[in-house]
Amino acid sequence: MQKVFILLFPLITLLAISCKKKQNTGEEAAIYTCSMDPQVIEHHPGNCPICGMELTKVPGGMDENDNTVRISDTQKELANIKTEFIEIQILSTEKILGATVAVDQNLSSSVTSRISGRIEKLYFKATGETIKKGQPVYEIYSEQLIAAEREYLIALQHEKNSSAIGFDYKQLAEATRQKLLLWGMSNMQISDLENSGEVKNIITIASGEDGIISELMISEGDYVMEGTPVFKLTDLSSVWVEAELYATEAASFDADSEGEVTFSSLPGKSMTGKISFANPELLSDSKIIIVRMEIPNPDQSIKPGMQAYITIRSDEKETLAIPSDAVIRDPAGATVWIKRSPGTYEPRMVETGVESKDYLEIIGGLEEGDAVVTSGAYLLQSEYIFKKGKDPMAGMKMK
Repeated sequence: MQKVFILLFPLITLLAISCKKKQNTGEEAAIYTCSMDPQVIEHHPGNCPICGMELTKVPGGMDENDNTVRISDTQKELANIKTEFIEIQILSTEKILGATVAVDQNLSSSVTSRISGRIEKLYFKATGETIKKGQPVYEIYSEQLIAAEREYLIALQHEKNSSAIGFDYKQLAEATRQKLLLWGMSNMQISDLENSGEVKNIITIASGEDGIISELMISEGDYVMEGTPVFKLTDLSSVWVEAELYATEAASFDADSEGEVTFSSLPGKSMTGKISFANPELLSDSKIIIVRMEIPNPDQSIKPGMQAYITIRSDEKETLAIPSDAVIRDPAGATVWIKRSPGTYEPRMVETGVESKDYLEIIGGLEEGDAVVTSGAYLLQSEYIFKKGKDPMAGMKMK
């Protein structure tokens, strides 16, 4: 009997030690955390050192294989956690170009002097003023114009007796009339000349078109020659939006590329159009290429010099996509958080593809219908690191 006891004693001792270790392990595994400050982790009951609330025991301790984060409804509300089901979206390759609004040179023109003379008066003296067709723009004293007026009056006086004299004054009068029109007089001014029979030393010249003065070329009292520019006019009913590209980027754009134009100073205003021109030559000083879009501007709210952005989209396709803000990107890869059950979230490594303005293509790692966290993903990431003490993507492979 004594021999049996001696043989059993070591076995009983080992069993007792084993049971004690299991009991200690269970006690050490139990952890306590705060529902308001989950980064607080203790191995004994007590109060939260941050908010003072009583710590809550986490049953079974922290499972190293558990890759989820659990938060309360209060935490969810405070962190503004929002989810969205992943679904098929239409995405395209997108490129955003910084651009500047410029004058449409095809709609620009000049008011020029049609005859030599001295500018006696300017009716418009500042850039930015609007000129309407038919409005007087300047008055001119011209000896050539005075001589032509006299010639016209003489031709009219002798027109009745032209057949008797043997000279066709009617033809001369018509030729002189056309000369007066060519030199800037209007039909009304010529009619007044016919009725009054008096030569006007100073003639008022009217604009032949609408526009906004972009440059004032002369001043009152200046002597001008035939063809001298007086004003430069701009029509803003259509404008150019020009962007700069590096030569390496130019191959991805052509004259048929469609784009959307937005303006930093006009929030909410956007317009669509096509690239109408791409400079075939590089600018010598900067080695860049100018691309241009023409856009309508009927209300003239778009002004030359405004900052704009051209968004070019191409290669449209249907694919799984989620909001770009839902993806956490770092050198290790791309991560999203998905909702497993109410209050429980899990990180998921994903493979991404094309990115548009607001959405990012998902090539792998998610399936249609997964509930993805679109707001608060970074807070969940921080929560995980606080609780687990490691990066949620450490050692993870994409599913």
